[in-house]
Amino acid sequence: MKSTWAKPGSFEQKWYLYDAENVILKDKKYYWHTGYLGGIKERSYAEMMDRKPEEVLRLAVERMLPKTTLGRKMIKKLKIYAGAEHPHAAQMPVKVDM
Repeated sequence: MKSTWAKPGSFEQKWYLYDAENVILKDKKYYWHTGYLGGIKERSYAEMMDRKPEEVLRLAVERMLPKTTLGRKMIKKLKIYAGAEHPHAAQMPVKVDM
């Protein structure tokens, strides 16, 4: 029996998420640090959804992935759009109901 080996993260599947503005997640606060002393910033879920709804989903997915080079490669293959219009109609994406 011949064993096959695939390099981790070598799959070329890309994921497209549409209608990010309609997603309802747990109301929470998002924190980040600017790099300066006392530079911790926070933004609420409502503020994030008003500014960039796709960023909320990207952060949620990114925090579930491994914090290695494989995780960074995987997050690059995720494309998120706030509305229903997207530039990937030529690839004929398939809608998956959850």
